[in-house]
Amino acid sequence: MNSYFIRFASRAGVALILAWMTGMLIAFHAGADERVRVQTVKAADPKGWRGFHWGMTERQAKKSGAHPFVDAEGERRLGLSRVELLPGKTFQVDLRFFSSMGLNAVRVSLAPHGECARGVYEILLKDFREKYGREMESRDLDYPNSTYRSHDWIVGSTKIVLHHGCPKPGRPANSPPTTHIWYEKRFEVEPWNQ
Repeated sequence: MNSYFIRFASRAGVALILAWMTGMLIAFHAGADERVRVQTVKAADPKGWRGFHWGMTERQAKKSGAHPFVDAEGERRLGLSRVELLPGKTFQVDLRFFSSMGLNAVRVSLAPHGECARGVYEILLKDFREKYGREMESRDLDYPNSTYRSHDWIVGSTKIVLHHGCPKPGRPANSPPTTHIWYEKRFEVEPWNQ
């Protein structure tokens, strides 16, 4: 009788352990599905920036309003010298063309500024997360004299990277504060990013 009871108890124990493990796997799987849903927001592929689309020529860009201007580093660029993307905040839009492939990158930069513009960066980050979901990759780097943050999204044919760099208070600045967004044409587009 004791051996029968021991066998029964051990089988019941194994059954309970298996039931518990199954429940945990189901809960984990449901949680994993929920995380994926949060991170994969279906947003339209920008295919460029506003009216400037991948593959367009410089001539087409000029017809869409682009003009030559000098950027903060003193380089001649083609794009838009003053665009107010946020109230009271002016940005420059620099269009980049690659030989016969036409437009393949757009840099949207907060116009030269002396302050860190952390608030602008946080607004842009919040907007991108609402529009494109959680970023695929992010970097938060801390240097002796400055901090640097970067966030990447992949949306169909477009890679979007938000950059923000600031000198640390009271430290000599190696470079001025920067807040800019890169839109880049992707040459390999996977079906799960459509």
